[in-house]
Amino acid sequence: TTKDHDALRFNKWIAPEFGNRAVEDVKPTEIQAFYTRVRLDEPGPTGRKGLGPNSVVRLHSLLAAMTNYAYREQLIGTKPLDFVIKPRGQVLPPRSPDKQYVDMLIDYLWDNDRQMYLAVRFASGLGLRRSEIICLKWSDFLIGHLIQDDTNQPEATLRVQRGLVAVPKRRREGNEPAKFIITDTKTGAASHRNLSLDTKLRKAMEAMYHVELTNCYIFSEPGHGDTPWHPDTLNRKLDKSRRAAYADH
Repeated sequence: TTKDHDALRFNKWIAPEFGNRAVEDVKPTEIQAFYTRVRLDEPGPTGRKGLGPNSVVRLHSLLAAMTNYAYREQLIGTKPLDFVIKPRGQVLPPRSPDKQYVDMLIDYLWDNDRQMYLAVRFASGLGLRRSEIICLKWSDFLIGHLIQDDTNQPEATLRVQRGLVAVPKRRREGNEPAKFIITDTKTGAASHRNLSLDTKLRKAMEAMYHVELTNCYIFSEPGHGDTPWHPDTLNRKLDKSRRAAYADH
């Protein structure tokens, strides 16, 4: 997906500006002006929205990678990006919904959609990424020994060890259906982990589980347990549930 995003940035922003010019003919001041210009919104109702500061940093990184490669291969004699002031990114503060609204959504899902209840609990309570959530299998749900405390409840954990990446539409042919690739987690083995589940979450999973589902994806359609949801399916279901949960607020 990194390759696809870089190709999109090149085709949408870099190629129209510099695609027909020799690198050594492009002055650093032109690149600097380009960074300023792409931040601006185009006028009119159909005008293109300008890029944010972090997107401009990615354009700079792509241009630098391209020109550095050309320099190493002796295709150009200078590296113009060495004379360009690198744009600064913007560190955005974490954003999260108010606890009140998260609780409202969880209560609604508990009553109406236990599958999405699990997804929201995994995200809000365990900090799982979307790519990790939709790639969970029932075999990742582990019941262990009794916890030695006043609850006398069995220990339950969720094993996180894989992720899922959607194949961009432009990489598919014709009307080919949406595709995805099962991968490692985003940061590899370092982010493989077993997460403890609270009693309510454990009981919700126990109530949904039966042995025939062991090798099935938790987030799949009935009768199609070998195929997880597409990432966008999770988003659509979440949006629908949020509208219903907050309808009276």
